[in-house]
Amino acid sequence: MNKFWLYLVRLIFLALILFEAANLFQIIKFDLDYSWFGLIITALAVWASLEVVYYLHRSKFSKNIPGLVIIVPTSSILIDALGDILRYYSKFEWYDQAAHFIGGMAVALVIFYVVRVYAKYKGYKMGNGFIALYAIFGTAFFAALYEIEEYAETILLKNNRLGDRLDTPNDILLTIIGGAIGALIILLYLQIKKK
Repeated sequence: MNKFWLYLVRLIFLALILFEAANLFQIIKFDLDYSWFGLIITALAVWASLEVVYYLHRSKFSKNIPGLVIIVPTSSILIDALGDILRYYSKFEWYDQAAHFIGGMAVALVIFYVVRVYAKYKGYKMGNGFIALYAIFGTAFFAALYEIEEYAETILLKNNRLGDRLDTPNDILLTIIGGAIGALIILLYLQIKKK
């Protein structure tokens, strides 16, 4: 990955988190659909994960990491944050579903890449289909973790972040479907590349 893109992604995360924190502490005041706290936690978690992936890859595997592995999750976070800040979640019923679907694809991409590179490094013989299953199950795990964070936020901040009773299973399902389709697209791409 070109250093320019890496620094741009870092700048995007830093600017986004500073903006969210400034609103959380009411230095500036933007209305939003859910909570600044939730946006900050999500952005920090994704940024930290991408930094870990980048540094582990750089130190153990090679100097280059595919740009998509960093850019797609960053785009997914921006879609989530903009949906909240611009009130798209309340304006468009489909927006939350689309955000979870895209988020699932982003998570599956990162997991697929990490597992594939790690297996090669360790000399494990793992087929791409098996790695795709890892990506789908990993996406399901992170979907559940995200919903647990929403539940904790609802309990601690009393902000109804969890939404109605059907929102949680719907979110998890769409995230997993996004992850499964993302994994299938990667498999298809690798198959075409082989030919």
